[in-house]
Amino acid sequence: MPSREVKLAAYASKIAREDPILARVRRESDKHRKTHGCDVHPSDPVTGRMLDVLVRATRARRVLEVGCGLGYSAIWLARAVPLGGRVDTIERDPLHSKLALRNFKSARVHNRVRVLRGDAVSVLSKLKGPYDFIFEDATFGERPRHYGDLIRILRIGGLIQFANWFPLEYAVLGGRYLAEWKRQFPPGNAPEKTRRFVEDVAQDPKLSVLLIPHAWKGLATKLEN
Repeated sequence: MPSREVKLAAYASKIAREDPILARVRRESDKHRKTHGCDVHPSDPVTGRMLDVLVRATRARRVLEVGCGLGYSAIWLARAVPLGGRVDTIERDPLHSKLALRNFKSARVHNRVRVLRGDAVSVLSKLKGPYDFIFEDATFGERPRHYGDLIRILRIGGLIQFANWFPLEYAVLGGRYLAEWKRQFPPGNAPEKTRRFVEDVAQDPKLSVLLIPHAWKGLATKLEN
């Protein structure tokens, strides 16, 4: 029998209304990861719909994604930007970039998305803002080395979403939960590193920060330069 969490997640995904094109890209991403042993982990439909709602609500015209993969989240973002808007997405893997471009054409958003090839630190150091909305989905279990550049190019009043704060749950609960993480993912220091990063972000005077429990994602809006 499905657990409580599985049933609730399935219902939330149903409400998110992922269309056939997005469902195909998500399946292809999962298959690609298993076949190639790479780090492509597409967002789930609920996260995709959250991105859609946030971009539409903020009327974001310049959107940046860090960590394109095969383009799943970028399609959600590109569909949400208004006429004349654009999504820049950073991807270091040449094959992922090629497959993402194919998926953008299939979804008919290729004229709204620009793939920036290269390492996030290198690409971001050269980018000029301001961006209205940033989706950080490239870093797991630690403070992004490019954090300073993310905040630099985000406009005042702009919004940034951090996708991968889920190790924080294990750090907060501690005890057997933290021990279980360490057994599964040695050396197991991602929860503590994530907690330090989250608490640093929360204390940043330039930001107003919201932690979304259960989803374990972070939202922050920029208050000042």
